[in-house]
Amino acid sequence: MHTIATVSLGGDLMDKLDVIAQAGFEGVEIFESDIHHSRASTFEIGRHIKALGLRVTALQPMKDVEATGHLKRQLERLEIRFAIMSTLGTSLLLTCSNTTPHAIDDPQQACTDLLAMAEFAQQHGCRIGFEALAWGTHINSWQQAWSLVQQVDHPALGLVLDSFHILAHGDPLTPLADVPGDRIFAVQFADAPWFEEESYLHWSRHHRCLPFAGELNMDGFISALHDTGYKGPLSLELFHDPASPENGQVRAADCKRTLNRIDARLDPLPVV
Repeated sequence: MHTIATVSLGGDLMDKLDVIAQAGFEGVEIFESDIHHSRASTFEIGRHIKALGLRVTALQPMKDVEATGHLKRQLERLEIRFAIMSTLGTSLLLTCSNTTPHAIDDPQQACTDLLAMAEFAQQHGCRIGFEALAWGTHINSWQQAWSLVQQVDHPALGLVLDSFHILAHGDPLTPLADVPGDRIFAVQFADAPWFEEESYLHWSRHHRCLPFAGELNMDGFISALHDTGYKGPLSLELFHDPASPENGQVRAADCKRTLNRIDARLDPLPVV
């Protein structure tokens, strides 16, 4: 399934959904801020998504989830999002590692928190995908995120892989092949030009581009992903520049063509 994060396009969420469906996408990752800024209610958004024949593959992002020292508050935040997800018709919530200076540097505490959240999610018929942000305070690599997912060992908690965070951070790709594909809940693609002294946050927010249009090792990432046996949705997560004059329909069509290209590399035709 080809999907795209709504933050990749400009405009109101209802208009974005129209463009995404017209471009031939099957699914969409709903960025929470797009809901809050939309002219439509969450109920209207969910109804429009259904009418367009799209599937909401995930709601995202819930930030700063592990080792906060405030588990009760985290569960309250989850409950709010599960209600939104029910209206949108999705069961997957994408979450991000803690980037605050108050994050507790204790992997065991992180595991305890994530286990409690996974159990809470399962009670609501939901799943949580955990992603390491390149600028995470203590968890900033896919290996660290995967280690936590392994230790928690709960069916409602899985790994989220984002090519930008992995490649910009310089994480090794070879060990990725050992991750079982069914423990990866979501995969997002984005490229970027190379910067030696750019902060990861600024680099991510202002310089992401379509895969193969930048300088990150997209082929290496795709090859490693192929070896995991992952069969889930393929998504693009770019960040739209509000000052950009580009046409949303053209951008969405370019995004769809790029995912077709990635798909072909993940599942090449057999040699006859």
